[in-house]
Amino acid sequence: MKWDGDEKGRDMFLCQAAYFSTPEAIDEAVIRDILAKSEEKNARLHITGALSYNGQRFMQVLEGERAALSRLIIEIANDARHKNFTLLGFHPIDERLFSSWSMTYIAPDALSEYIVSRYSVNSTMMPEAMTYESVVGALRSLCS
Repeated sequence: MKWDGDEKGRDMFLCQAAYFSTPEAIDEAVIRDILAKSEEKNARLHITGALSYNGQRFMQVLEGERAALSRLIIEIANDARHKNFTLLGFHPIDERLFSSWSMTYIAPDALSEYIVSRYSVNSTMMPEAMTYESVVGALRSLCS
């Protein structure tokens, strides 16, 4: 879902977070449900970002106002659909990298082997072996 941009003052304390997790009992219907709810909620909270699924793990970068993003990350970490939630980083940023998307999704078949191999240890997206910066870079490149 496209987000139409900043409201005046909305991004006063803009932050970005990256995490990975292992979903419980996932299928296409569950992913569609997660995306639909995330798009609506993120648009309402002025959160932008990208979610990737490699067939085994979710990897996500989210951006937004510090307090709203903090609450959302806590909700995700406590969501029973995730296990092994690992927050790779939560940092202040000057501008959004995913400013056009309340949530964009990169499916397993859309993972470019070339881009993945630039940011991961091999041609498979392995977020557990990636840094905060490499996760952000990989998702940004995959969205371009």
